[in-house]
Amino acid sequence: MHYVTIYHQCIRPVMTYALSAWYPQQIGLQGQLYRVDRRAAHAVSNDYTRGKGADLVSQLGWATMDETAEAQRVVQFTQYVKGSRRAPDDAIVPMKGRAVGMSTQATVSAAKRHTQYKVVNSDTHSCWECPLATDAKLYNAMPSRFTDISNPKSLLINYLLYIRSDNLLTYV
Repeated sequence: MHYVTIYHQCIRPVMTYALSAWYPQQIGLQGQLYRVDRRAAHAVSNDYTRGKGADLVSQLGWATMDETAEAQRVVQFTQYVKGSRRAPDDAIVPMKGRAVGMSTQATVSAAKRHTQYKVVNSDTHSCWECPLATDAKLYNAMPSRFTDISNPKSLLINYLLYIRSDNLLTYV
C-alpha cells in the first residue's frame, strides 16, 4: 500500500477541513494535527527515530498546517471578492489609499497589483483579529497573478506552491 496516497487522500482532507475557521487559535488542536503529520511521515519514510518527525515532514515536502491554513484563507477571501461566496452583510469593501496591515512601501507595490479590500468596522481590535479580517490581509498581500485564477482548487495549489517555494517555482 502507498501510505502517501492514503494520507493525502483520506487523512489530510479530514484534518484540514475548516482549518481556516479556527487555526491558529486552538493550540491543543494544532498539536494533535502536527502529531498526526509526524506519525504519517514516520510511516511513509519507514524511519521511526524519536524526535525526527518534523524533519521528515519537511524532507517529504508536505505543506505545514500554517501554509495550508493561509492558502485556504486566501481561497475563501477570493471567493468573497469574486462573488462565488457571499460575505456576511456585505462586510467587504474595496479600499482606497493605504492597504490594511501593510507598510507604506508595500502598499504602493500592492496597489499596482490588484484591488485592495477592507473588512467594514475592522478598526476595533476584536474585528481586526477576526478570521475575515485576516483573510483580507492575506488577500491584499497576495501577488496579482493569483487574483485571475477563478478555480478554487487551482488557486489553492498555486498559492501553496508560491508560499512553499519563496517565489521560485513555475505555477500550474
